Amino acid sequence: MMTENDAVEGPEALLRLWPDYQLTPLVSLPRLAEALGIAEILVKNEALRPLGSFKSLGGMYAGLRALARHAGIPTIAGLVRTAPHAGFPPLVCASDGNHGLAVAASARLAGAGARVFLPSIVPENRAARIAGEGAVIVRINGSYEDAVEAARAEAASGKGILIADTTDQPGDPAVADVMAGYGIIAREIRGQLAVLDAPSHLFLQAGVGGFAAAMADGLAAI
Repeated sequence: MMTENDAVEGPEALLRLWPDYQLTPLVSLPRLAEALGIAEILVKNEALRPLGSFKSLGGMYAGLRALARHAGIPTIAGLVRTAPHAGFPPLVCASDGNHGLAVAASARLAGAGARVFLPSIVPENRAARIAGEGAVIVRINGSYEDAVEAARAEAASGKGILIADTTDQPGDPAVADVMAGYGIIAREIRGQLAVLDAPSHLFLQAGVGGFAAAMADGLAAI
């Protein structure tokens, strides 16, 4: 039977399922703005996000959506409500830390497994955090790109469900879901700017570009 929570889908559904979720503050820095001769500087402090990074939203949402699709369950709420799903194939991803942590956390929430491919440069403390979420760590003697290829090959061989945050396939549903999860941040900012002027510029970290694309899309209309 579908519950009221099951009827809520889209990235906002994640907020009902994740008890650690909290809105991160948008902080004004008036002294820095004055020193630079501009009207206002606002900083969105994503270090206060659960798991310590904006990537927690993308990897968490995409992982849950992928498992729900695999099981034919309409919503991520239904997936979590019927956990654990120990018989599911594991979620598979490459990471240098934060994306893998989020994907591992999504698998744990759903009662499923995860295998996270880490390049050799990733320090042991990051690997330990991911393993602490229940994931199996696969060390790759190479670069991040080598880890991406290894994770892709693992999933292509039928040994897992790939949750990538970068792809050369425009229609990749997991990457789209990663970006949709990041869109929660834009949603928060729109609410926090309700009594402020719209910003003229946006500065952010943009490794593979998904976060930048999600923010550009989510804030274009303000």
